Amino acid sequence: MAGFDRLDAEVLPEMYFSMSDLELLTLKQHLTKLSEADRREVSAFLVRLGQESKEWKEETARRLDEMGTGNKFSLSELKGQINRA
Repeated sequence: MAGFDRLDAEVLPEMYFSMSDLELLTLKQHLTKLSEADRREVSAFLVRLGQESKEWKEETARRLDEMGTGNKFSLSELKGQINRA
């Protein structure tokens, strides 16, 4: 999907805007028509956007600090997390 490769941290702030309900519905309809490969690319792009947020970075840092102190998941807790996802 050619257009998404050019979207980087410098370009994105200029593109933030609010969508109407109709525009969002139209976007969703277009997304449903994408090939599986294009959907994966869009999904990866959205995940990357989330990982750039201050909240995600703070939560990841908190979890890494917790794990550094020895507070890790047990196997049963990990399975529970996976099953809830």
